[in-house]
Amino acid sequence: MLCESDIESSSSAHLRELITNMTFVGCVDEDKTLVQHGTKLYMFNSKKFRILCLYMKSHLLDLMIRHQNGKKKMDEKTMLA
Repeated sequence: MLCESDIESSSSAHLRELITNMTFVGCVDEDKTLVQHGTKLYMFNSKKFRILCLYMKSHLLDLMIRHQNGKKKMDEKTMLA
């Protein structure tokens, strides 16, 4: 099963820290957002970010469901033995 330490070890520490500690400043337009981290302002494509987050969430959910289904199959085999 994919655990938090696996995710952390495969991601950028700098990017995790940036996202964790950023402050929302405002929307520039429909697709762009301003955030502040420390003394720096960042503008990013929030539409792509939302899509990426939804993709990652659905992928993680799929992995969790597959893990649970595999675990149930193992439990059924154990009970039948």
